[in-house]
Amino acid sequence: MTDSATKDDLLGADDTIKGTSFFSLKPQQRSRATVFSLGKRHNLLSTDLMAPLIIPHAATQANETFQFESIFRSIQYALVDHCSHEFLFVCDFFMVNGQSGVDLFTQVMGKSIAHLIKTFEERISANYDAISLFLCICLCTKYSELMDDRSVVSIDGYWDNIAKMLWFRLEAIMTSHNESVRNLDVKKLSTPIDTRPHYVIRRYAEFTCAILVCSDLSGKKTDNRLQALLNGQQAEIEGLLNRLAVALKTKKEKLVFQINNYDIILTVLDEKLQGETKERTSFWELQQTKINAYVEEVLYPHFHSLIQFVNECEPLIDQNHSQLLKRHTGKQ
Repeated sequence: MTDSATKDDLLGADDTIKGTSFFSLKPQQRSRATVFSLGKRHNLLSTDLMAPLIIPHAATQANETFQFESIFRSIQYALVDHCSHEFLFVCDFFMVNGQSGVDLFTQVMGKSIAHLIKTFEERISANYDAISLFLCICLCTKYSELMDDRSVVSIDGYWDNIAKMLWFRLEAIMTSHNESVRNLDVKKLSTPIDTRPHYVIRRYAEFTCAILVCSDLSGKKTDNRLQALLNGQQAEIEGLLNRLAVALKTKKEKLVFQINNYDIILTVLDEKLQGETKERTSFWELQQTKINAYVEEVLYPHFHSLIQFVNECEPLIDQNHSQLLKRHTGKQ
């Protein structure tokens, strides 16, 4: 597609790009919706998993364009179907089974499979779309399971090779996203910082939600490699929120800014995901901490003595220090 992700489409990238013309003074907006949002792309893991194949000449005549993962799905499904029929035919025609059937099948399909691995190695290395890469990882799992369900020879080495390439590329792209957030210069942002949710945080919310939805649809427990990538990105986002908050003048504004940003993350996760996730639990706890701090900040000028009393006594009550509590009995 013409709006496929490029190396500049990073999580921490500025929302605008400079005009390409000498006479263009107004910044141009760069739409990154397809880079950080899932849309209907997750249908590839459910309703479209075994949809009709893409016919190249028909698609060309119709001026159709496709995301990388759609072409990937079509080719992998064609391979699965062809391998399934080929293996059954080889076993039936040559009256072989077991390892003999596998060996004969490998002789027939070996060069084609090797060619696909080489082709995808080139294409995957040029893919800058993390959602697309993870969708392809999930597709590998789905089609490997489909071959097992059909009780035909499993080309495990092929799926392992493709998945390894995809994971390697996904880790590289996620590292680039994290570095872009870490290196974001808050003082040079083109959009002024106020108490509303920041666009980088909105991107992060959609992006994380997209990955978690795909992980859920894969039917597998969240992969440890994926969880490590998500944990690293969350840490960078929390660091960015703290740096952005520093740009605001008052403590109230800083707290409202953080609460609103945590809220947009939670809202997006709640809209798309069923059940609790590690990310949702973590951000909910962070938001509650900031809400409590904000309430205390608002009430302190009017009830500072009472707030101080509560802050001093609550830990003592929790720890059952009855003797120490007696020092506060005379306070009003």
